Amino acid sequence: MRVRILGLSEAPEFECKATLFATGNNVTLVGDMTRRAIVCQLDARMERPELRKFAFDPVERVLADRGTYVAAAITIARAYRMAGRPKVCPPIGSYGEWTDAVRAPLIWLGEADPVASMDALRGEDPELASIRELFAHWLEVMPVHAHHTAAQIIDVACKLDRDSGFEYPEFRDLIMRVAGDRGQASSKSLGKWLTKINGRVVDDKRLVMDSDAKRGNRYRLVVTTAARAPSKNAANPVRPPKGGGIRF
Repeated sequence: MRVRILGLSEAPEFECKATLFATGNNVTLVGDMTRRAIVCQLDARMERPELRKFAFDPVERVLADRGTYVAAAITIARAYRMAGRPKVCPPIGSYGEWTDAVRAPLIWLGEADPVASMDALRGEDPELASIRELFAHWLEVMPVHAHHTAAQIIDVACKLDRDSGFEYPEFRDLIMRVAGDRGQASSKSLGKWLTKINGRVVDDKRLVMDSDAKRGNRYRLVVTTAARAPSKNAANPVRPPKGGGIRF
């Protein structure tokens, strides 16, 4: 980290070895934070958990015999190294040293994987849920691998139906959630969101952005596996309204 000294123009660089802790009720982590956090859930199953009574104070117990606990932690790490550091789990990107020093020794001892909560966090990530929903709607009503601008995607999602209002109400609801502006879908906001998730692989599918100097960025959905789910409209793609609109 580089931190500027108050009153001076100097910004010395130093190594940061810090762990951040946060508490909250039903905390939700979004995006890249899901792989940067480990979650511990406490459920007292009480209306007033702050009034719980305990037989001992865990902080006082550890402080009273701190050396024993520190020695136990060091013994675990050393025993794993003396055993030749057996590969018991794959490393996590940018957390290789932590995996080798903390995670792997615990798994080697037969304890639970500390990062098992990451899968649960990913499942609760609202951003990931929105991407999955977008890809599902795309496969259902839009040709795969075809190029679309943000405005064209909005035209499809907000296509009117003479009987029920909107032909794809759930698709429109998604677009309004990620790019709604004063009751209208904003192609600018949708473009920013699509650019943000460009290249991200979710369920063997990914969004690819192609720059176009004349007509703006264009987006296409790529299915990365051999088992490609056909679009129900692949043979009869959505046609633009008369006078312009969507081009495929």
